[in-house]
Amino acid sequence: MSELPTCFHRGDAVRPGWYVCNHPQLRVDAGVDARTCTECAAAGIFCNREPKDMSSHIMRNKKPHLLSRVWNLTKSMRVFVSDGMTTVSEAQYRRRLEICDACDQRWNDDCKICGCRLSLKARGRAFSCPLGYWLAVASVDEPSEPEAGV
Repeated sequence: MSELPTCFHRGDAVRPGWYVCNHPQLRVDAGVDARTCTECAAAGIFCNREPKDMSSHIMRNKKPHLLSRVWNLTKSMRVFVSDGMTTVSEAQYRRRLEICDACDQRWNDDCKICGCRLSLKARGRAFSCPLGYWLAVASVDEPSEPEAGV
C-alpha cells in the first residue's frame, strides 16, 4: 500500500491500513485507507493544514444576530462591487455548494457563521467561506476549448 499523504485530521488505526477520519467535511464512519486519503488530498480538502478552532465563532442552532448579518452583507457587497460584480463559473458554483452541503455550519440555505444566504453567496467570485473551505475551489477551472490551430 502506498504511503498516506500528510493529513492532520487522520486519527487512530481502525484496522491495518485503515484510519479514523476526523475531517469536518467528510463523514466516513468505517475509516479511510490510502486511496481515500489520496483522493481527498487531490480534491484539495485541506488535509495538510492544521484544523481551525472556530468554537468561539460558532453559534449552535441559530444564525448570527441581525446586526451582524447586515454588517457581514455590507462588507461582502463592498468587496463584490469592487471586484466588478464578477461571478464564478457554473462548475465552481456547484463545487462551492457541495462543500457547504457537507458543512455542519449550514442551516437550510444559510451559513450559521456569517448568516449569509449560501445560494447567493456562492455565486460571487469575491465572496469567501468564513471557515476557508472555498479556497481550493478558486483554482477549479472549467475545461477550456481547444484553440484554433495555426
